[in-house]
Amino acid sequence: MSDSKSKFRVDFRGILDILSKHLYSGEDVFIRELLQNSKDAITARQKQESVSGIVTVELIDNGDLSVLIFEDNGVGLNLQEVESFLSVIGSSSKKQIGELGQQPTDFVGQFGIGLLSCFMVSDKITLITKSGSADHMIKWEASIDGLYESKELDSGSMETGTKVFLELSHKKKSTYNSERIKYLLRKYSQFLDMKVSFISGDSKEALPSSRFPWADAASTDLTQLEFGRRYFEMEFRHCIPLTSHDGKTQGIGYIYPVPSKPGSKSAHHVYIKNMLIDEEASGLFPEWAFFIRAVVNSEILKPTASRESIYKNHTLNETKEQFENCIRDYFSEIARTAPSELIRIIAIHQLAIKAFAAEDDDFFDLIIDYIPFDTSRGMMRVSDLLGEEEVKYVTDVETFKQVLPIAKANDQLIVNGGYIYDSTLLMRLEQRQRGHISKLDDLRFDSILVDLSWDEENALTEFKAKCNDVLNPFKCHVHLKKFSPESLPAIFHLDENQKQKRDLDRTKEVSSELWGGVLGDISTQHYTSYSQLYLNMDNAMIKKISRMEQASTFQTIIELIYVNALMAGHYTLSSTEATILNHNLLSLIELIN
Repeated sequence: MSDSKSKFRVDFRGILDILSKHLYSGEDVFIRELLQNSKDAITARQKQESVSGIVTVELIDNGDLSVLIFEDNGVGLNLQEVESFLSVIGSSSKKQIGELGQQPTDFVGQFGIGLLSCFMVSDKITLITKSGSADHMIKWEASIDGLYESKELDSGSMETGTKVFLELSHKKKSTYNSERIKYLLRKYSQFLDMKVSFISGDSKEALPSSRFPWADAASTDLTQLEFGRRYFEMEFRHCIPLTSHDGKTQGIGYIYPVPSKPGSKSAHHVYIKNMLIDEEASGLFPEWAFFIRAVVNSEILKPTASRESIYKNHTLNETKEQFENCIRDYFSEIARTAPSELIRIIAIHQLAIKAFAAEDDDFFDLIIDYIPFDTSRGMMRVSDLLGEEEVKYVTDVETFKQVLPIAKANDQLIVNGGYIYDSTLLMRLEQRQRGHISKLDDLRFDSILVDLSWDEENALTEFKAKCNDVLNPFKCHVHLKKFSPESLPAIFHLDENQKQKRDLDRTKEVSSELWGGVLGDISTQHYTSYSQLYLNMDNAMIKKISRMEQASTFQTIIELIYVNALMAGHYTLSSTEATILNHNLLSLIELIN
């Protein structure tokens, strides 16, 4: 058997389909690719001689035919370069520079596929180019079927540079009218530091160019804010300077002036070498920084092959870490110089600020005094809490709601740590303020209630036993206490294990027979402790019930007090408890009648 080797055959139309449907996000990018090619050609020429970059774009539309012409005064190509770089997919002149030992850091493109994006809007590409080192012009024509032709022409009056002619396909003529093309040119060329003009009919317009504000040594916070307001069309009040250690990636992070939702896309705009690459960049900031929207320009971040996103590598990770430090430094400075503004920012973006403080010790120390918490005395900042003799906190909202009326009546300070990140922050604060701030855990819950005297406890022994007999089927123990306000007859309380058991039981009720059985086994095996019902012996109704003799009425009322305490604690009733509520209310109505 003889071996043979063959070259792969490439379906050119299949390649174009991959480019248009998978590599690029949309057809608009052909404008960016042509501008990028012009910019790189101009940069290459400027390495040889002093010349201002000029790009002229013209749209000729005679009704039947619509032609877009891109012209630049870049370095141009000779015949050999045309054959090497235009006629071989994946070949790039910038790669050759790198192979010669010169890193092509000034160029945006590097993959040799940019010109192919033009086939998404045109069936034919014609390129005429004149290299400064050649005596002839070169004409290169390629069609969507994969055929191309290149030949030398007399130079005539053409200066060094390149012209690209695109015959827009019939389906694209209406899409790429003069207004659309002008918009895309402005979008992609505004920071490229070259003169771009657009011609349509008898009108010629020089498109505005801009500089990033951090490129100006005289830039101030005011000019940076004004840039952000124009760029993003939002009324920002705060901006954060962003820079990598080597200064090769710089930008500005703007703090949203209104609350932003966690997990929402911040739509950061990233430029690489002044070319817009990504308008929804990810990976530059930690997830908690969803309250920031940034514009960034980099000399060292790498674009993907489509140049529509950033390549995830070590450089990106380092940049992310350095930008995080920039945010920390900004908050440190504003805490020192303008604490009222810091309070304003925290009020708008509490969740993000708390998230950062929960995971970063240095930022926690910096910011914690300004973070507000819900307490039994209203919203209080940590700086105010530290002025109190003793601070207790709970770690769930249900417990806070239970103890709130008692804390208010007795002027006790209880902090609600039940919201996201709050318990973590309070536990960190407890570690730094031991003996001053502490958790009101389950073992100390009844410490905020008043014990009965020995004589009172002894006199009510039978009453307590009767209550426990009634509530034993509900896995609930009764405790007799005194607490304010006197109008509150009872408090229902669960520890963490009991809460899990109750959740399992509620889930079992609404689950299928199979899963209900599984959950029932879990509930039986692991959660056997009792809940607690604290009866207020200062309450007139409870006192009266303690002297009640009629057993059936006693049971009805104790069950109603139990269910009422559940509802007061914002617990969802089980089907059994809901049935008892309805049944016992009917029983009382019948007694009245």
